[in-house]
Amino acid sequence: MLGRHLHVKITRPMHTYSHQLGRAYGVNYADLEGQRGFQHNVRGAYILGVERPLRTFDGQCIAVLRRQDGGKVLVLAPISAKLIETEIRAQLDFAEGRAPYTLECKFECSCGALVYHKAESGRVLYLLIKNRRSTNWGFPKGHVEAGETAEETALREVQEETGLKIRLLEGFKETSKYDIQSWVEKKVVFFLAESDTLKTVRQAEEIDICQWLTFEEALRCLHFEKDKRVLNRARFFLRARGIVG
Repeated sequence: MLGRHLHVKITRPMHTYSHQLGRAYGVNYADLEGQRGFQHNVRGAYILGVERPLRTFDGQCIAVLRRQDGGKVLVLAPISAKLIETEIRAQLDFAEGRAPYTLECKFECSCGALVYHKAESGRVLYLLIKNRRSTNWGFPKGHVEAGETAEETALREVQEETGLKIRLLEGFKETSKYDIQSWVEKKVVFFLAESDTLKTVRQAEEIDICQWLTFEEALRCLHFEKDKRVLNRARFFLRARGIVG
């Protein structure tokens, strides 16, 4: 369903008063349950990215909301609106309230950092981690949480996964984009950061190994070209500033 282009008829336009909620509806909504072309448990569709009442809407499915009772609600938006989970939740919590739900989203965004340590001898080491859900080496990263900037996410994720309190270097920011299983579009933003220590405390439930490596060792360990590119550009950045030889 993610990425599917749909045409729907709006049954509850934005600003319509809801007696159930006790306030006006914050987004446009289409009732879909029982309509032709939709599964029986697809109950409706929220329309995001449009700030006016609508009668009909053409757009793509950017998320599927799953309630605990098994019901689904689609989240639709214009093609240009690449909203991630925190942005979607911020607009839907008014209607879903405190009832727990999960979101399967078309667009994902993570932030992290390539962390290095420079010893008094001048030797520079780079931190790689191996996540429990992957067999490949990479850099600490994680999903953006509500209200966070990309930099705040990177600082939090590195500390959560490795125990390190790092300092981000100004002027370095690398973005990778790729698809997951053909229908999820992933964006990852990496910063470059310095650590004053080599002592890590891994997040046991998430991380298998934290390891400090030379540039050559790290380059050999990395599997994905996008990660090798981040490492190469980081070394070029550090060389240009005289941090590494």
